Amino acid sequence: MEESLARELHRAIRRKSPLAVMMIDIDHFKRFNDTHGHELGDRLLSAFGSFLFESIRGEDVACRYGREEFTLMLPDAAAEGAAARAESLRPRAQQISIPLQDPNSLAACGKQVLFCTKSHNPFFGWLLVC
Repeated sequence: MEESLARELHRAIRRKSPLAVMMIDIDHFKRFNDTHGHELGDRLLSAFGSFLFESIRGEDVACRYGREEFTLMLPDAAAEGAAARAESLRPRAQQISIPLQDPNSLAACGKQVLFCTKSHNPFFGWLLVC
């Protein structure tokens, strides 16, 4: 992630173009992982990573930053466009589902498990625009 960010920052400076960086966190992931087990937690992370990869443009960079944190680098994206992209990702991410042994388990966790929202996390969609 650090190499990609350094490369994209240097490119943005060289081209004098904007670069938006989004930090994304799967809200309450530890609770989900503790409740449903590490195998299911890994499957959720994999499904979310696939979702991000399928949702980005060819020039964008998606990286896993920590256990349940992800970073999106959006070259040539100004603040308004990046904020709109963040808002378009959130409801689609809430639709991610993974099969469980007990299909009611995930429904009980609901939206609070899958993706942070502005009401849960004031830093959702935090943007750094260069």
